[in-house]
Amino acid sequence: FVTFDTERAQRNALHALSTGRIHVWRNQLDPTKFEEDGALRVFETMERSSMWSLSEEHKQQISIQLTSSAGDDKDILMFRHYHVLCVKEAQEPTDVRWNDLQASNSKRIQQYVGSAIGMMVFVMWSGFFIFRFVNNYPGKYATLFITLTNVAVPVFCEIINNFESHHTEHESQTSLYVKITLFRWFNSAIALSLISSFVESISVEDGMEQMHESLIYKVYPVIVAELLSKPIFEILDPSENFRKHILAPRARDQEEMNACFSGQRFWLAERYTD
Repeated sequence: FVTFDTERAQRNALHALSTGRIHVWRNQLDPTKFEEDGALRVFETMERSSMWSLSEEHKQQISIQLTSSAGDDKDILMFRHYHVLCVKEAQEPTDVRWNDLQASNSKRIQQYVGSAIGMMVFVMWSGFFIFRFVNNYPGKYATLFITLTNVAVPVFCEIINNFESHHTEHESQTSLYVKITLFRWFNSAIALSLISSFVESISVEDGMEQMHESLIYKVYPVIVAELLSKPIFEILDPSENFRKHILAPRARDQEEMNACFSGQRFWLAERYTD
């Protein structure tokens, strides 16, 4: 076990011992970490503070001469003088999903494949309805459908994401972000481009002279609806207002009433894809 006085010293040690995924896979040490004489090259970052400036950093190169009785000095950096280990900073305890750590790689792959199939079915279902609305009901029905599905997609993606096993919350949020981004990308732009012909894509007609309106006039109401619907929905916040003004006065005790004011759950992946 190794302890450090500062977090900066810990990061310096991790940076000095890190060798990269490619070198770990090939079981070879990183040659850029060593001097010509075999010494280990370390860049120590030090902080200098003064009464006129907040903080200044400078790097100081330190060479550590390795000594080993086994003959090769570099072998002492390998586990049992053979294996190159992947050294990385540990996750925060609150970020670790402890119940998912025991999931095997084969099980995780099966879960990822199942969630990918579920997302493909959902995307195809949305594309089918957009195609039907655009061709059979020219007007605003396709825009309304796209707006409603973009608002509801985070809930559906969260349900699918719960079937996956992730070691950390960071991995879970990343997977959720990818799902929501791909769906909204396809739903708002790609679907309308696929169902539009080449003439409609380059045309600027608004549908009065031709039977079908151009791609520009198909995307325009979607953009306007996305700009207005989401902020209005967040301001109204019907679910939270229902909890605060309807359920909270009828709570049986103080703890239950406080739970009504705890706020609505949100996902960073959903916020970044708005």
